[in-house]
Amino acid sequence: MRGRADTKQDIGMMKIKNNIQMYKKIYHDRVEWRNSEDKLHRINGPAIIWNTGRREWLRDGELHRLNGPAIEENDGHQEWYRFGKLDCEFGSAIRYADGSEDYYLYGVHLTTKQWQTRVIRNKIVSSKKKPEKIIAIINNKKFSLVPVKNDTVTINGTVYLLIEGDK
Repeated sequence: MRGRADTKQDIGMMKIKNNIQMYKKIYHDRVEWRNSEDKLHRINGPAIIWNTGRREWLRDGELHRLNGPAIEENDGHQEWYRFGKLDCEFGSAIRYADGSEDYYLYGVHLTTKQWQTRVIRNKIVSSKKKPEKIIAIINNKKFSLVPVKNDTVTINGTVYLLIEGDK
C-alpha cells in the first residue's frame, strides 16, 4: 500500500538507540517509519500513522506491540498482535467499535467459552508422550500441574485449558 513515488517525501536515515537506523517517509495519506532493511519498524510509537487517525505498531515488518493494541482506530476498534499474530493473554484480541470481541492466542481463534476457561501457558517437563508433570506459569508464579481430564486442570475451583509450548 505504498503511495506513488511522487507522493512521498523521504526524510533520510536517522540513528536511533542501540545503533538502529530508521527513516521516515511521508505520503499523501500516511506517515511511515522504516528500518535500514526497508521494513516498517518503530519502537517508541506507531510505524504507520494514517490521515484517518488509524495507528499501526510494527517491528521488523510485523504487527507487534506488547503493552497495547497494535492497531488502533478512532472509532475505538483495536487489534492486539504479537510477532505478526493476533494474540492477547488478558482479554479479547479484537475489540470492535460496536463492543463485540474476538479472542485469539498465538494466532488461534478461541470461542468465548474457551477463553473463559482461563487459558494458560505450560511447558512439558516429562519426555513421555503423556506427561506426568507440567509446569504452568500463572501470574508469573510457577505451578506443577497434573492433567485430570481432556487437557484441563482445576486449581482452586477454576478450570484451566492447557496449551502446549512456552512461548
